[in-house]
Amino acid sequence: YTCCLTEMSDGEEQYQSLDEVLASEQGAPVVEGKQHSGLLAPLTMVLSYVPPAVLLVTSMTMDAHLAPHNTDIANYEDGPTISAPLVPQTVDQNLLFVLAWAVPALIIFPCCLAKRDSLSLHASFLGLLETSAYVNATTIIVKKLAGALRPNFKNLCEWSDALKRCTAPDAVIANARQSFPSGHSSNMAGGMCFLALFLHFAFVSSRSR
Repeated sequence: YTCCLTEMSDGEEQYQSLDEVLASEQGAPVVEGKQHSGLLAPLTMVLSYVPPAVLLVTSMTMDAHLAPHNTDIANYEDGPTISAPLVPQTVDQNLLFVLAWAVPALIIFPCCLAKRDSLSLHASFLGLLETSAYVNATTIIVKKLAGALRPNFKNLCEWSDALKRCTAPDAVIANARQSFPSGHSSNMAGGMCFLALFLHFAFVSSRSR
């Protein structure tokens, strides 16, 4: 919506559409038929989540079915090690989702609820979803193009010196070729930066207005 925040006589604030603001400034009556219906507003809000959700699902599908660049292992013979031992993963994908995206959402919700600002809640959740979609899409595309080998590439892909190739399943080999950029780092940076910006504008900027 194109809307403006106006102050009422009793000190409270309300949102008005741009047409309503212009009409009031020109002394013209507001046409009731032009006001948003009670059904259109929630429907528009729900539909606004569709584009980032589609981008996120598309990125995940691309990650599952698109093979990364087949980087020659010879490029690493005199460079970074790719023979590091396998160690248990400290933060798996489920925990990453909770830390990077669920935690910001759980902080944003009570902040908006306390201020009774449903519009900010919608805009914040939509922004968080869009950030997740853009971060994951960018990370996955760069991973596929770079094809950087993980530090534990040989052990992860079950490298055979006799065959001079990996013997692990294709999905494991593909994962071993996607070291850069780090999905954990990009997701945490995206989620925490969005949360920091939200808290700044919700509390610091609001006090200066």
